[in-house]
Amino acid sequence: MSDYNERFKSSVDGIEPSEGARERMLANIKRKAEAQATAKVEAEAPSAKAKIIPIKRIIKWALPVAACFVIAIIGVKVMPNVINPSTTQDPVVELANPFLPVENASAISEQLGIEIDAPMGAENVEYTICDGKMANIYFEYDGNSYTLRASRQSGDFSGLNGTPAGAEIIDAQNDAVFEAVRSEDEIYRKITWTNGEVTFILINTDGTDEETMKQLYEAIK
Repeated sequence: MSDYNERFKSSVDGIEPSEGARERMLANIKRKAEAQATAKVEAEAPSAKAKIIPIKRIIKWALPVAACFVIAIIGVKVMPNVINPSTTQDPVVELANPFLPVENASAISEQLGIEIDAPMGAENVEYTICDGKMANIYFEYDGNSYTLRASRQSGDFSGLNGTPAGAEIIDAQNDAVFEAVRSEDEIYRKITWTNGEVTFILINTDGTDEETMKQLYEAIK
């Protein structure tokens, strides 16, 4: 059996194809090789594509997570400074209110030695002492609001700012002067007088008339 195989192999090896047959064989072998190579590339392409898609998805998921992480870090680092500022920062200075409420005119008399009160018929009366030197009485009368001030300090402590719009002496004995002050489109009115030791000022800024101011002065002085 082995002798037969050897003879068959020798016969096959001895076959010499013609020139045309050899070229056709080589062309067929080349086409098959190209086809196999193409098939291999196409077979490998889906796996490459499959590798790219998960990466894009990972990036899409990772960016929002990273952003949230950064925001969380900022919150941890910054928010404590916002909620509890460093002690090295300049402290907020709160100014004390210079107007100290008191119960009535008797309290003003006891603390300042000044006799003063709102006129008869006044409503919503409030009493304060400013900086331990000036008495203030706020009241309403016949629909208008007034401030009555008294102090031993000199000068104009009415607090009205504007252009003088007229003045009249209404009581020479007490050096009482009625004055109008223009501030933009408003007319403020005040009456200033003294008893020789204390200066008094009656003030109105909401449009009362001159006659009412003089009547209140007569009731207060």
